Amino acid sequence: MLTANFDVQNDIYTLNHKYCRIIEKCGAVPVIVPYTDTKNMEYLLKKASAVLLTGGGDVSPQIAGIDQAVFSRNCNGRRDSFEIKLCRYCYGKGISVMGICRGMQVMCVAAGGSIYEDISLFSKTANSHIQTIDKKLPSHKVYVKRKSILHRVVKKDSIYVNSLHHQCIRDCGFLTVSAKSKDGLVEAVEGNKKALYMGFQWHPEQCFYGGYSEKIFKFFIDNCR
Repeated sequence: MLTANFDVQNDIYTLNHKYCRIIEKCGAVPVIVPYTDTKNMEYLLKKASAVLLTGGGDVSPQIAGIDQAVFSRNCNGRRDSFEIKLCRYCYGKGISVMGICRGMQVMCVAAGGSIYEDISLFSKTANSHIQTIDKKLPSHKVYVKRKSILHRVVKKDSIYVNSLHHQCIRDCGFLTVSAKSKDGLVEAVEGNKKALYMGFQWHPEQCFYGGYSEKIFKFFIDNCR
């Protein structure tokens, strides 16, 4: 089950087709859902093997517990509220969750963690993580923690990824960090309590360099059947 973005100007739900393409390629069926009342969670997830929290605008400062926000943009409080409740429902019911970019940040907030409103608040010397080159191309390296689930999947101590974010993880709650960038930003989180949880700050559905994206999606899907 995939969450969607919402285009307020045109009053439509939207989702990049590349999420669906890689899911289908790795052997699963993507089902896109709109925001709905939380009382429908059980019905929505009755036949879902897992949930994918997709990318999009910034997590709302109010939802993320940020005071005096100045960097936030393209926020959608209704989406934030729905996805955090959805994620917590999955945590409680043992339903696997994958989060991509904004989706990973939602996972961490739902797990009791928090985010920095902007990378500059994490470190004045941190690099920009919004690349200007094509999204299909990697722009920096991430360092994968040994003994992590991610390391077991990619079988590498470091991989190259793309980068399209300005908010970043401050605290990942009950999840654990599985990868960081050279400047210290959290790039991947994971957990394996009642189910499998994997979050990525980059966009694996966009960048296929090295074949790691397909390995990640295939592993996640195979473990959620």
